[in-house]
Amino acid sequence: MLRWVPYALVRIAICFVIGILLAIYNPQLLDREQSLFLFSAFAILYLLLWVLLKGKSYTNYNTILAVVGFTAMSLLGYLNLKIANQSLNDDHIIHFDKIEAFKGLVADVGHETDKTHRNLVEVQTVFTGEGWQEASGNVYLYIPKSDSIQLQYGESILVYGKPSLLNPPQNPGEFDYKRFLTFQNIYHTQFVTKDKIEIIGNNGGNYLLGHAFAIRKWATIKLSQSIKNPREQNIALALILGVKDGLNDDIKNAYSASGAMHVLAVSGLHVGIIYLILLFVLKRLQNNSVGRWILFAISIFVLWTYAAVTGFSPSVLRAVTMFTAIALSKAMNRHTNIYNTLAGSALVLLVYDPYLIMSVGFQLSYLAVLGIVYLLPIIYAQFVSANWVVDKIWSITAVAIAAQLATFSLGLLYFHQFPTFFFLSNLVVIPGAFGILILGLLVLAVSWFEPLFDILGYLMELLIWGINELVFGIMKIPNSQIKDVYITTPQTWMIIGFVLFSFLLFQKRKFIYFYIATGCIAVFALLQWHTTIKNSSVNKITIYKVNRHTAFDVITAGNSSLYSDAALLADTDKHRFHIKPNHLMNGVVSNEQIDIDSSAVQLADGLKVVQANGLIILICDGKVDWNLTIEQKLKYDAVILSKNFNKSISWIADNFEFDKLIIDGSLSKYKADKYKRQCDQLSVEYVSVYHDGAQEILI
Repeated sequence: MLRWVPYALVRIAICFVIGILLAIYNPQLLDREQSLFLFSAFAILYLLLWVLLKGKSYTNYNTILAVVGFTAMSLLGYLNLKIANQSLNDDHIIHFDKIEAFKGLVADVGHETDKTHRNLVEVQTVFTGEGWQEASGNVYLYIPKSDSIQLQYGESILVYGKPSLLNPPQNPGEFDYKRFLTFQNIYHTQFVTKDKIEIIGNNGGNYLLGHAFAIRKWATIKLSQSIKNPREQNIALALILGVKDGLNDDIKNAYSASGAMHVLAVSGLHVGIIYLILLFVLKRLQNNSVGRWILFAISIFVLWTYAAVTGFSPSVLRAVTMFTAIALSKAMNRHTNIYNTLAGSALVLLVYDPYLIMSVGFQLSYLAVLGIVYLLPIIYAQFVSANWVVDKIWSITAVAIAAQLATFSLGLLYFHQFPTFFFLSNLVVIPGAFGILILGLLVLAVSWFEPLFDILGYLMELLIWGINELVFGIMKIPNSQIKDVYITTPQTWMIIGFVLFSFLLFQKRKFIYFYIATGCIAVFALLQWHTTIKNSSVNKITIYKVNRHTAFDVITAGNSSLYSDAALLADTDKHRFHIKPNHLMNGVVSNEQIDIDSSAVQLADGLKVVQANGLIILICDGKVDWNLTIEQKLKYDAVILSKNFNKSISWIADNFEFDKLIIDGSLSKYKADKYKRQCDQLSVEYVSVYHDGAQEILI
C-alpha cells in the first residue's frame, strides 16, 4: 500500500522533482496553459476522491488516491518550471530582434576576472526602431578593468548596443556554459566599454539585499586588512564570506586533489558551525517556551543574514532552510524526521527556484547530507574507542567516508576525478574550518579595537597557512588523485544504487537488496563495456575551435595525435577546457602532443604540410607571396585556413585539390566572414569551425 507517512514530504518532493526534470528534458510536452489545466484537473480530482473515499480502508482506493495525488504534484513541478522559465514571457529580450539600447538594474555585487568586471543586469526597458518598450531578462555585462568603472548593486544603468545570445559549446564534450547560465535564466551577455554605458540612478534593488551586500563589502575590507599574505587572505574570504574571486588555480587544484574543496565554498558545514555557536552562546534560552521562541527568532535572523552576505549559494540555501526547520521544531519542542526536514527544505527551495535541481552544488549538498544522515551511524558503529581523541578522529573520518560514498559518483561525472586521501585532508580542514570561521567572526566583531583585531588576524592567518601547507602536502603524495575518469549519467545512477542497496543489505539482511545491488553493478559493467567497444572503433579527425589557436587531432582506437601551435600546447588551462573533454569521451589512453611548426614541411612562406595518420593536411597560416602560383595542382585531404593567411578562396581553388576546406577558429571575425562569403559565391564546399564550432571528420 502507498502511504503518505512517515515520509510524506519525501514522497511529495520526489514527485515534484520528477515534474521539474520532465519539464527540463522534455519542454515541448506541455505549454504553460496545458500544464496549468492538467494540474488543476488532477488537484480537483484528488480532492473529490479524498471526500468520496474518506474512511475507506481498501488498498485499491488508497492506491488510486495516492497515484492521483502524486501525479498532481508532478504536474505542479512541471508547471512551476514553466513559470520560472523567463524566456517564455512575451516581453523577454530573446523575442526582440532590433535592440539598440536598454535600461536595467544592477542585480549583484559583481565578479572580478583577470581582465574584466562582470555584473548581472536585470533588463527593464529596451529601445528599438519603434521606441522604448517594456522588457524583461537578464544580461551578464562585461566591462574592461582598464576602463576603471565598477557598477554597484541597485544602480540603474543605460547600455548602448544589443546583447548577444549565448553560444552553445564549441568543442565536443566541452562544458556547456550556455546551458549552465540558462538554468539561472541568463540568456545574453554583452561586452561594453565605458563610453557605451551610463549610470542614470542609484535607488533600485532590494533593500535587505542591498544592506547584506554592504555588510559583505565591509567584511571583505576588514578581513583583507587583518590578513597580509594574499594566498591566506583569499582563502579566508572564500571560506568565511564565499568571495572566491581571488582563488587561483593552484589553490583550487590543491584543495580539489586532496578532497577539501568543499571548505572553500560556503556550505552546510559553515552554517552548522554558526548554528552551534548560537546554541552554545544562547543555551539558557532553551529552558522555557518563551526563550525557545526568542532563540528561534535570533537564529533565523543570523542564519539568513549570513546566507545573504555569502550570496545565497544553493548549498547555503539548503543548509539555512534545513536549520530553520530544525530551529522551528526546537521552538515548538517537537522532534522532526530528518528526511522530511531535508525534503521540506528542498521543496521550499525548488518552489522558489526549480532550476536549482540542476545546480551541482545543490545536488552535492543534498547527497552529502543524505549520506551523512543515513550512512554515518552505520559506518561509525563499526569502530568504538574509549579514547576521546581517537573517537573524535574516527568520527570526523566516518563523516568524510559517508559524504564521499554518497557523492563520489557525481564527482566522477562532473569533475572526472576522485581524491584518494580525502579522509586525511578532512581531519585537517573540518576542525580548521571551525577555527577559521570562529576567528573570522571574532575579527569582524572586534574590528573597532585595533590591537585585538591585529592579534586575532595574525592567529587566523597562521591557522590558514598551516592548513594550506598540509593540504598541499597531501596533494603531493603519490597517487593522491584518480584522474581522467569518464562515466555517463546512467552509470552515475547505477553507482548510487549500488551504494544504497549494499548498505540496505548490510542493515536489513534481505537478499532482495543483494540482487538489486548486483543488478546495478551488472548494468554499470554493461554500459562500460558498450562505451569501450564504441571507443575502440573510433577513427576520426577533430578540428577544434580555440580562439587565436589552430588545433586538430586524429583519434584512432583510444590513441590521439594532437597537432597544435606551441602556445596552445603550453597552455594547460585551455587544453583542459577545450580539448581534454573530447579525449575523455573517446577513451583516449595515449595522447601524443605535436607542435605543428616543428613537425610540418614548409611548402612555401605561409603554407605548411602536415602528415597525420596517413592524412595530408595543408595549413595556410601566414602571408603568402602575392606572385606565388603552384605549377601543378597539389592534392590534400584537407586545407585549413588559419591565422594570418592573406590569399583568397579562388587562389586556393586554382592551386589545390582537396576533400575538405576548413575555415579555422583562429581567424579574426572579419577574415572568417570574408572567406565564408567567397566560398558561397564560388560554390566551394567548406566547413567553418569559426562559425559553427569544432568539426569532426570520420576517417
